[in-house]
Amino acid sequence: VVNSDGTVVLDPNTSTPGHGSLSGNSFTVRYPATLVNSPGVSCSGTITVSGTGSGGVFNGQIGPGTIKCNGVTISYSGTFRLSRIAKSYSDGSPVRQFFRQAVIRHK
Repeated sequence: VVNSDGTVVLDPNTSTPGHGSLSGNSFTVRYPATLVNSPGVSCSGTITVSGTGSGGVFNGQIGPGTIKCNGVTISYSGTFRLSRIAKSYSDGSPVRQFFRQAVIRHK
């Protein structure tokens, strides 16, 4: 969601939405690493997502960066492509599940 003041919120319907800003056709959004917490998994740090758009399509990247979960440092990075569609996704996004699975594998 891009607000009228230029701020950007990803996953606005979740308990831990990412917040950032839009500058021209680029955005950067930061999530608290607590996003991937689950029973027995406690994370700290920040997960950064950024992208650049044109004509309703955004290409971007997740990270690169690191977060710490249960004392273990986890590196993350990735790329994505978003297209404007008439559907919004809410809690349970694939990114959240990806980080949870990564933390569980490194326990």
